[in-house]
Amino acid sequence: MAIEDGWVLAEHARRRQAADGSVDWAGTLAAYNAVRPEHCRRVVTTSRAWGRLWHHDRIEREPEMFVPVPLGSVELDPAVIGA
Repeated sequence: MAIEDGWVLAEHARRRQAADGSVDWAGTLAAYNAVRPEHCRRVVTTSRAWGRLWHHDRIEREPEMFVPVPLGSVELDPAVIGA
């Protein structure tokens, strides 16, 4: 979330940058503070939903695409791997 906060703050600063390069920091911070509570709410709500999906009742719910392929399931050609 810190990276997103940095991007949002930079975007507000860019929008409030004068032609001489100065930034209206009071306006920038006010705009940033106006949108941050809703952003935090969405991040927390989404995190809770993912937590319920992945960690509910100790039931393993990992989608098949995230299940690692067992290393012993493939025979490797020694010539290919340099062994």
